Amino acid sequence: MKRLLFFCAVVLGSINCFANNIQVSNVVYNNGAGTVTFNISWENSWRVNTAPNNWDAAWVFIKRRNCADQFWKQQFISAGGHTAASPLQVQTVPDSVGVFIRRSANGNGNIASTSVTLKLGDVPVPLNEWDFKVFAVEMVYVPQGAFYLGSGGTNYYEFREGASGAPGTPYQVTSENAITFSNSAGNLWDNSAATSAYAPTGNVVDANFPKGYRSFYAMKYEVSQGQYADFLNSLAQDMAISRQILAAGGYRNTLTGTWPTYTTTTPGRAMNYLGWGNLCAYLDWSGLAPMSEMEFEKLCRGVSVPVANEFAWGGNTATRAFTLANDGTNQEEATNTIAPGTGFANFGGNASAPQGVFRVGFAAKAGTTRFEAGAGYYGNMDLTGNVYEFCTAIYGAATSTFKWDAHGDGQLTLGSGFSNVNGWVNQTVVADGGAATGACLKGGSWSDRIGASLEDQALRVSNRYYSGNAYGSNNINLGGRGVRRVFN
Repeated sequence: MKRLLFFCAVVLGSINCFANNIQVSNVVYNNGAGTVTFNISWENSWRVNTAPNNWDAAWVFIKRRNCADQFWKQQFISAGGHTAASPLQVQTVPDSVGVFIRRSANGNGNIASTSVTLKLGDVPVPLNEWDFKVFAVEMVYVPQGAFYLGSGGTNYYEFREGASGAPGTPYQVTSENAITFSNSAGNLWDNSAATSAYAPTGNVVDANFPKGYRSFYAMKYEVSQGQYADFLNSLAQDMAISRQILAAGGYRNTLTGTWPTYTTTTPGRAMNYLGWGNLCAYLDWSGLAPMSEMEFEKLCRGVSVPVANEFAWGGNTATRAFTLANDGTNQEEATNTIAPGTGFANFGGNASAPQGVFRVGFAAKAGTTRFEAGAGYYGNMDLTGNVYEFCTAIYGAATSTFKWDAHGDGQLTLGSGFSNVNGWVNQTVVADGGAATGACLKGGSWSDRIGASLEDQALRVSNRYYSGNAYGSNNINLGGRGVRRVFN
């Protein structure tokens, strides 16, 4: 017997020109044609050729399972033979792990339920002994182009142009070529003492390290608890037990259960307790990759001239979100007043309740501005606050070993459930406070405050306080999102 299932990353709420509430339905498998047809819909979709010159999309990938097994394996997708009804089109990727579904022309507004047919690659036989599951994750396209690293502010070890003196002049990234890390004019440096403590091996950022100049897609939201539960439920039992995170309600994380029935009562909330190894496993399984700290700054700032000490929304003042309505639902939002001219984010949680993660994209709703929604330049949400974003740092050996074109293949190491991608920072060498491991934390979290101390600058875009002090274990305020840099 074969069955057809679907997963949709559902996040309610809206913001002008930002997509949300993606849904997949009516999944049908055609034995003779070797295709899967389904309907997809989402709200507030866009494609524009004016600033920010980008579009939203759905990253769609498929898993299959033999009816006698409970282990969902990667189902690769053909390089061609796909169709999508208007107004959508299918964009393929060279490794066939998934596809992007996006608007075919400029436009704004909701995408009504629209039919898409994907032709499968390695079609399993016999056909009547396999189940199929379709997953969809919201993404945002980031176009190729120059941008700045560093804000010209006083953040801990933030990037600047060499010889410009602290706080210094922001450094402009104009290509993906190798960059010399040196305190001399025209080179990349940071707000350090005479010798940088956070330097790449050999003082060179390798040409293969993703610098953010090249175009890429990035998850609109941080990985959610619902997404992580579905990830665990798709693995073999030993892999799932190795990757499980059961926080027993800690800091608003409600993931619970046993394999293969992990569940959460708050699927839309950000997934915290997400150590580097667990994030890498999720990204490998979904065909994505960790982003670099350079790409993180581009997501926040875009092509804009930096504002000193800025947050993700392009300003340097913030209002803490703390009064919640519809708490625990897919409409969870903060309703306290936003001070004029400030951005809105989940931070300062040590001060008073609620202490912990909020629904991803909680601040975005109809009519909100970029500041009110706490959005980055291209439409990515929660880049400041909620959970720390794990990135690959230009620190230590990572800059010579981490490869821009290395992505997950949908398949993990048997037994441990670790990612097995050649060209990522190895999760087994990332330890709490480990030096030169290459994994870093950006954007701050719900537990961070805003103040004058070095640690209290962590919420700001260019802060590098945790560039050499990552976490291998799970922690109450750790999370992240994925990117994809290779597509047709």
